[in-house]
Amino acid sequence: MREDRLETARESNHLTPEGDKGQERYTRVAVLLHWAMALLVLFLLGLGWYMAELPKGPERAPFFALHKSLGIVAFALAFLRIGWRLSHPAPALPPGVPGWQARIAQATHVGIYLLLFLQPLLGYLSASFTGRAQAFFGLPLPQWGWQDKALNDLLSDLHGVSAAVLATLIGLHLLGTVLHVRKLGHAFLRRMM
Repeated sequence: MREDRLETARESNHLTPEGDKGQERYTRVAVLLHWAMALLVLFLLGLGWYMAELPKGPERAPFFALHKSLGIVAFALAFLRIGWRLSHPAPALPPGVPGWQARIAQATHVGIYLLLFLQPLLGYLSASFTGRAQAFFGLPLPQWGWQDKALNDLLSDLHGVSAAVLATLIGLHLLGTVLHVRKLGHAFLRRMM
């Protein structure tokens, strides 16, 4: 009976070969989207903080152009990721994860997902109120705003604050992962590998 359930679970692509121990894992697409987004967001956070410290002038324009274009890619990937997540629910946390930790993990994931949409949207809107044309890897984009320094400054500040909140949530996510791996073993980490 147990073997039948395990075989059914393996066929649904939710269990790893370690599934005999009941360890569920994310689908290959979910894993690919997770790591692509993780690398992209970490790069964008680093690039954003680097650019913010550059003196104003034309030499920083290529950094801003790259940041804006990759931000649009991140926004599109966020839609793909949420679509995949809604059609392929995450595997249950392993037994042994206390309820309060599961609630923190869920709140952290919800916060990260919200910011994956909000962060690029705030950046795009901020750039729209500079009065300058926007482009995606050189291709012109619709101009949604007009030149408005106060609105640009407000949206830029919100973009910066949301970047700090996103970085904090990513740090919390990483800390939770490390703690769970220490307690539950590497099989926990293989859920997203």
